[in-house]
Amino acid sequence: MIRYLVLFTWILLAIPQLSAQGALIWEKSLGGSSIDQVYKVTPAGSNTFLMVGSSYSQDGDFYPNNGLSDAYFCLTTNQGEILWLNQFGGSQDESILDVCPHPQGGWMLAGYTYSNDKDLPPHENAEQGLLIRIDANGEILWSKLYGGEEDDRFNSIGNHPSGGFILSGYVDNEERSILHGDQDYWILHLDDQGEVLWESAYGGSNFEEIIDHTVDNAGNIYCAGYSWSSDEDISAPKGLQDVWLVKLNSSGQLTEERSIGGTFNEAPHSILLDPNETIWLAGSSLSDNGDFDDNFGFSDAFLIELNTDLDLLSSYHYGAENNEWFNEIKWYNDGIAFCGFSKSIEIDGNTTKGESDYWIGKISIEGELLWSEIYGGSNEDVCRSFVLSEEGAFLMAGVSSSEDGDISQPLGFTDIWLASRDISTSLSEVPFPHNEIPWTYRFSSGSQALYLMGIPSGKYKWEIFNNQGFIWERGRIDQVEGNEIQIP
Repeated sequence: MIRYLVLFTWILLAIPQLSAQGALIWEKSLGGSSIDQVYKVTPAGSNTFLMVGSSYSQDGDFYPNNGLSDAYFCLTTNQGEILWLNQFGGSQDESILDVCPHPQGGWMLAGYTYSNDKDLPPHENAEQGLLIRIDANGEILWSKLYGGEEDDRFNSIGNHPSGGFILSGYVDNEERSILHGDQDYWILHLDDQGEVLWESAYGGSNFEEIIDHTVDNAGNIYCAGYSWSSDEDISAPKGLQDVWLVKLNSSGQLTEERSIGGTFNEAPHSILLDPNETIWLAGSSLSDNGDFDDNFGFSDAFLIELNTDLDLLSSYHYGAENNEWFNEIKWYNDGIAFCGFSKSIEIDGNTTKGESDYWIGKISIEGELLWSEIYGGSNEDVCRSFVLSEEGAFLMAGVSSSEDGDISQPLGFTDIWLASRDISTSLSEVPFPHNEIPWTYRFSSGSQALYLMGIPSGKYKWEIFNNQGFIWERGRIDQVEGNEIQIP
């Protein structure tokens, strides 16, 4: 555990911000000798997890595929052992990007395909939205394509309280009467057999794409994505590429919309509706103005809070000198757990290990980063999805190009990398009360150092602020010896 010491001139305070680098329970690489991707992992019952993505490999954990890349779906134990794995595809590219349970058992898988042969029906279109229903053993019950002559894709799927499923992504078909511009938000309500109940598209004359969506108990649909337009359905654009949040009623009609951003590019990657029906958006931002009042580096991870009328309640950002992204958020113990990646040399007191590392943690509803951790090797490692188990394990799923560090058994060019960390007890958020400082201090004029005595064992970060409120100096102490810290 790393505790945070903050010194205002010579006044010592303790802040309940934890940043710990802990040991993994286990880690495992899956894949073959080529490029393998995972996009989503979800609980599947009885200590198992369903994982979906795409694979270019013809060996290892994958059998020879049908073309360039096949979509796959895989059931694993809570130790990452494969129970079954199935692939689907044609001579071109396929991928599964999201998954949700089917009320009659099994799962619905959503993504895209470029193929028109082998596992796919013949057609003369380009990219198509792909929907697959599988049973509990991973056997394909049926598959269907959606879209027109141009590029169409499903990025997100979820259940609807009235029954059936909501799918979202983008539509790009000039012959479709629903299209506004080059590429629009695309939302469909399907029944349990994949038949279209209604279909809607929203946007402007440029490009829009839904990345994720969620649904409230009344059946309203909240879609989060990005927009490059400044007309049509986009009423108040902010910059080059904005976060565009839309609210639809249960019939697919647009009732509210809001652009969020600054001068430059922003993109959401995950949307969450908490138990109090507060909306949380997470993603990445390049701006330091508008709805983002600052920026630590190149791109920051952001967390935005809104009500169901899409009024912006708060905006928070996190990062260091390089790139940070949040890829997925989930509600956890009255706060928001996240996964993503960091490219900075140091983030929240954690020294990064390579080009980019897995970055996981938890944020309070007040926007305070309670703890975070970094995992990976010397190359590119990106965490895309995670599961919080009932036993308190944080299961991370993403991709790795590293062959060292936390990755013990690399397999190919880009592997699926699973890792699990116990957060039930070792990352407890226990603050030191500001008015009950348990330490004493002395100042050495000879060495110009501050000594803090009576310090509990552990790891610490410290910061000294001047009387203007600016950081004068900061540092990190990896181990307290003799219950004394020397701050130079």
